[in-house]
Amino acid sequence: KRAGIPMLPVVSGIDETKRQIFLYSFALVAATIALGFLSDAGLFYLASAAVLGAGFLYYAAKLWRSGALRDATGLFRYSILYLALLFGAIALDVLMRT
Repeated sequence: KRAGIPMLPVVSGIDETKRQIFLYSFALVAATIALGFLSDAGLFYLASAAVLGAGFLYYAAKLWRSGALRDATGLFRYSILYLALLFGAIALDVLMRT
């Protein structure tokens, strides 16, 4: 706010920011699961995307309920792990089918 940069929490408030984080997290998980059905990805990728996505939604819902900085940090850290493991699942899925 002091820097004069219009970030979402400053413009729309904390409650709207938490809501949008959850909605975009849901869209992200839906897209990664849809990829399992709409591409050549196999069952390993699909199962990995579902399990990892459930974790992502858990952390996003936890942040939406509490709004605590601790939960925001937890979601951020999980998002890094989520991406790494999801990319790993894509690679393993391809290697398992060759």
